[in-house]
Amino acid sequence: MVCAIRNLTRFIWIDVKNVNITDEKEEREILIEKKVTIQLLIGFALALKHYLRGEEGNILEDVKPYLNIKSSLPGFESLNRLEIITENQKSNN
Repeated sequence: MVCAIRNLTRFIWIDVKNVNITDEKEEREILIEKKVTIQLLIGFALALKHYLRGEEGNILEDVKPYLNIKSSLPGFESLNRLEIITENQKSNN
């Protein structure tokens, strides 16, 4: 699994090109998305390790920084469950 994650990480970082990107903001967003994807791969490996050891719980200190990254993605800064529910209720009224 380490080899597969390492190869996928290399593919994401090197082979995913920023094609036809003229805006610097878009280029930064793509870079952030690449970093987040790599963090999720690392988090998956750590979560799988804990699962195979039988260590349950969603507050594992070594996994938490890699999986709690939704707010660092472009376009997801203000999304959380309460805001979504509030917006849906306002649109239904």
